Amino acid sequence: MGATAVVATIWDQLGLGGFFTGRGGVGFDLAGAVFAMVLNWLTDPSSKRRVIDWLEDDQALPEGFGRPELWHLYRALDHLAAAKDELEVHLWSQLTDLANMDLGLVCYDLTSTYFERAVVPSKVFASKAFGYSRDKRSDRAQIVIGLLCVGDGMPIAHRVWAGNTSDVTTLPTVLDDLRGRFPVGRICVVADRGLISAANLDAVQGAGFAHIIATRLHRDKACAAALEASQKPDRV
Repeated sequence: MGATAVVATIWDQLGLGGFFTGRGGVGFDLAGAVFAMVLNWLTDPSSKRRVIDWLEDDQALPEGFGRPELWHLYRALDHLAAAKDELEVHLWSQLTDLANMDLGLVCYDLTSTYFERAVVPSKVFASKAFGYSRDKRSDRAQIVIGLLCVGDGMPIAHRVWAGNTSDVTTLPTVLDDLRGRFPVGRICVVADRGLISAANLDAVQGAGFAHIIATRLHRDKACAAALEASQKPDRV
């Protein structure tokens, strides 16, 4: 009951009840169906079919939430997909206020994860491919995952690429996502040296964003000159 109360409180603070209740042409309690799935995901993740049994067995819902039927959950997923962009804007506006998030500084990095039994490329899922493995498992297919965080480390967005995607090629897409999905103004993008290239610098500047991107000191002529100058004794 404690977890349910916490989820219900955050649900209300984010204004999600009003967001889903206000959507017409649904034919069932959309807000109740989404709340049931969110509560399950956060406390005891299971399949949609199992959610129904889980609710009946031992999970009391807060006052005002009815118990959904299985078809309500599947239909709710369709409505969530259709309202994805609108929901992202709603959540972003609520979270920036509730969590006091500042998008003035955005940090971006990538990782990869491999599939233990994927020893050949997938014909069904093109994203499962062979590439540079951070896990030192070049014998397994993998995917590449990019994550955007605000300055205090809270994640705000992610994107998945094929396992053979080069890190340096992902930044322009991420910048487009950042501008298209969130109501941002001028921000500073922070990334490591694996993302530096002339094209990426042009993309960051073209987007109107400031940037802090690590560079290879001894390969960058300007940096090498600055280092050399800093190591010379001061003239009297």
